[in-house]
Amino acid sequence: MSGKLQLKAFLEQGFEFQGKFTFSGIVRLNGVVRGEIFSDDTLIIGETAKVYGNIYVNNVVVAGKVSGDISAKQRLEIKSSAYVKGDVHASRLVIEEGARLLGQMKVETAGTLEQRTPTPVLNINKSMATNHSKTLPLPQKDRA
Repeated sequence: MSGKLQLKAFLEQGFEFQGKFTFSGIVRLNGVVRGEIFSDDTLIIGETAKVYGNIYVNNVVVAGKVSGDISAKQRLEIKSSAYVKGDVHASRLVIEEGARLLGQMKVETAGTLEQRTPTPVLNINKSMATNHSKTLPLPQKDRA
């Protein structure tokens, strides 16, 4: 192995995805993702990228826009061009001058972050799926 980091995928402008996004290796995103992102590897969010959802990865570099919480087990780097609206948790946090962050920051040990990272599985039991909604009558207009 040469020791160089190699990009596994490059998702250019025009790429749009909705749902749970998982990957391995190093991925650069310049498109749009609506949903949660999970990986034990590295995500690079380019200047033209937009993410609407929570991110749970090992390492992340943000240069674009993120609307959601970010949890990085190892390192989170927020570039000067970035706009992040959500809470960030990381073992190591780097924020460049000019970056915009609307949310809370928490720097913790990697073990604490791994406990917080949810598993990307939805488990609904029958009692949770019961519909408890009621139909309400529409209000009557006053007649003069």
